Amino acid sequence: MQDWKNVEQWEINQVIPCDKNTKAHPPEQVTQLANIIRQTGWDVPIVVDESGIILKGHARRLAALELRLKTVPVIVRKGLSEEQKKAVRIADNKLAESDWLDSILAEEFQSLSDVDFDLELTGFDSEEIDAILEANELIEPEEANREKSEKRLQKKASTIKAVLQADDVAIFEEAIRATGNPNRSQAITEICTFYLNGRFSEEGQLHVLAES
Repeated sequence: MQDWKNVEQWEINQVIPCDKNTKAHPPEQVTQLANIIRQTGWDVPIVVDESGIILKGHARRLAALELRLKTVPVIVRKGLSEEQKKAVRIADNKLAESDWLDSILAEEFQSLSDVDFDLELTGFDSEEIDAILEANELIEPEEANREKSEKRLQKKASTIKAVLQADDVAIFEEAIRATGNPNRSQAITEICTFYLNGRFSEEGQLHVLAES
């Protein structure tokens, strides 16, 4: 077991990705992980060897870069042979693979959806979530199935995804924080409402923020 007392804070440029990492991390996965870290904090440190080369946590490093973090939590594993380091990297990726208990997963998704929690903070995208919920609802009573389907379709119809340029991410996040609303979806709606109501100055600042 890891000794969590040995977690250190390193400058992010001290953490070196391994050029032989066997797992690809597409941009959408990195963005999802960055959103999770932003909303819920950092639970799992990056694991490195004595030279700072990553053994576990390549995706977490990329997410930290997207979040523009200056430091990251790190655990240093010492005394491993090169063969052991390779095995650790491969095992970390392989052992994460397992089958989901879809019926329980669907119940968890539904309970989160009922309180308007952002389901994509679970690491699943909207299409995956819908597929799991729909498959689970096939065994539910027709009335409950119809009500849940209508509710989910309403939410799905209002789901909007936007691709931001790197330079625009900081502006977007600053605007979200400025609303003071921890619910990102509601915060975006507030910003849009302010804009439509003419509550922006010519410089693009919210009048309501100046007033508060």
